[in-house]
Amino acid sequence: MWGSDWPHVTEKGRKPDDAQLVDLLLAWAPSEAERNRILRDNALRLYDFPSV
Repeated sequence: MWGSDWPHVTEKGRKPDDAQLVDLLLAWAPSEAERNRILRDNALRLYDFPSV
């Protein structure tokens, strides 16, 4: 399950580089379908949200 503390409100010291994190996500999940499953579909199923 992917989670976020956007915009890193509790991060102390050095802030993460969001562009690097997006690049990493694109490398790990190169297809849009994979990213949708990670970033959207998992949460929809876990919390039983209505599908969009």
